[in-house]
Amino acid sequence: MKKYHIGCSGFYYSDWVGKFYPEDLNKKKWLEFYAGRFDTVEINNSFYRLPKETTVEGWYDRTPEKFLFTLKGSRYITHVKRLIGARESIAHFYHLADILKEKMGSILWQLPPNLKIDKERLINFCKALSTNYKNVIEFRHASWFHKEIYEILREYKIAYCIISAPGNLPEDIITTTNFAYLRFHGKTDWYNYHYSKKQLNYWKNRIERLKVKEVFIYFNNDHNTQAVENGLLLKKLLKKEEEHA
Repeated sequence: MKKYHIGCSGFYYSDWVGKFYPEDLNKKKWLEFYAGRFDTVEINNSFYRLPKETTVEGWYDRTPEKFLFTLKGSRYITHVKRLIGARESIAHFYHLADILKEKMGSILWQLPPNLKIDKERLINFCKALSTNYKNVIEFRHASWFHKEIYEILREYKIAYCIISAPGNLPEDIITTTNFAYLRFHGKTDWYNYHYSKKQLNYWKNRIERLKVKEVFIYFNNDHNTQAVENGLLLKKLLKKEEEHA
């Protein structure tokens, strides 16, 4: 039976107060409250700025035993260096991931939307990644979505990021490792979109057909608690299926 990990892309949103977080709850307790409803979170802030080691240690200490974190790889590696000559930076990022110990879920490397297909660049980047971690690559330019790219990911045991997003990016179900990774960004608008129950049932059926051991699912439509609502609903839909399995 597959193991599902469902959560949101981040937890530190002030517009969630009153709708998800109680108004009288101290911000320092938001993670604990969140971890009581979801078993995983995708940390987006690590993309913009590397967290302090003490911050990462705090995440570990404040969450339940089986809680899992996904860290979004530094934009310095993906958007500034654009995957080239970043071995030292990757090693430093892995060092931060190691602080999470058994709570380290996966590491997401999101490529820039203006970075077009470049097989040699991708292969060299994949070689720089360690198979000791669950690495995931999310493509944001349509030129990357080809079988030859998926084969490269399979060769280096890196997961393809399945997406639901506005625009012309394909929503194909592709697996390149023994785990799958999905991000829900929205349909008509990035980050500000509410998936209907019908849409989530459609995705539930697709997710159930995945031939993998583990599935990480994150909702990035964080505006106005839509990620929370959609995450909890999909969690409920998949749980029903598990109960009938």
